[in-house]
Amino acid sequence: MMRLVGLVILMVCMGINPPKRIRAQIDTTYLAESYRLVRSPAPGEVAHFQIIRLGETLDGQGHITIRTRSAGSFSTEVLYVNEDGSWMDRYTWSSFFSGRSTSVSDSIVQVEITAVRDFTYDLLSSDRFSLPPVPIGGLAKTPDTYAFFVLTWDAAAFMQAATPQPGYPIRNLSKVGDRISETTPRKPAQFNFTPTVSKFVYKRGPFSTTFTGMTRVSDIPCALLHFESGANALSLRFSSDRMQTGLSGSEWIQGTLSIGLETRRIMAGTMRNMLVAPQTTTLPGKTIQSPIVFRQNITIEQVPKE
Repeated sequence: MMRLVGLVILMVCMGINPPKRIRAQIDTTYLAESYRLVRSPAPGEVAHFQIIRLGETLDGQGHITIRTRSAGSFSTEVLYVNEDGSWMDRYTWSSFFSGRSTSVSDSIVQVEITAVRDFTYDLLSSDRFSLPPVPIGGLAKTPDTYAFFVLTWDAAAFMQAATPQPGYPIRNLSKVGDRISETTPRKPAQFNFTPTVSKFVYKRGPFSTTFTGMTRVSDIPCALLHFESGANALSLRFSSDRMQTGLSGSEWIQGTLSIGLETRRIMAGTMRNMLVAPQTTTLPGKTIQSPIVFRQNITIEQVPKE
């Protein structure tokens, strides 16, 4: 004990302080700063994106029965800006690939759906439909082209989560911790894709979005947003060969967005969807009823011009 006291006295005399508990220095200044996350677009602005959707279908026992993968590349161009601040975007898809597997162990072989090349449509930023009104155009109504339209809706969901709309005041997200919720209900959406999909009705629940923190994407400083929906009602009838499948259930959505602090554009995003529904399958001579779960994981990122 005397030796320890003597050592401390010697260290003090030599100008050496005894060791102290190390405290981490955390920079929290960004928590108090105010940020502007909504861009003011100009006509002619163009951005390029890649989007990937991975899907799994599970039976009532939780076993994966079908796995799917869709991937596409598209660009958005601002056509014009209205006096109220809303704007019209033109979406142009340069490629779309789709594939599926009925085995958990087998890899998914994707095939390019060439009919989708150069497919275009225009969407208004203030649109309030539960699913954006993407025109079918001259595309053949097949399971692959239906998968394409599902991916177009995913892309729009990302864009809408970062866009001010009636009843969705994203401009109020200026500091870490801020949270907003949609107050204007979305209009139900109907989609006629007979003979592949018919009686399709979708009603999206209100979104809530929170400014959760800061991150970097490709070394670019970004604001990190978390969004989630209430229960979204979905019903449809799917036809293939001699079988018809009808379902009516609820879907939940959770996702994140990284918004560039300078460009105020989406740099990257992830979205997870889960649909739970009772399913009725009609085959020649019999009808089967069973619960079913669909899980999807979707990612999007902004990329350089192709």
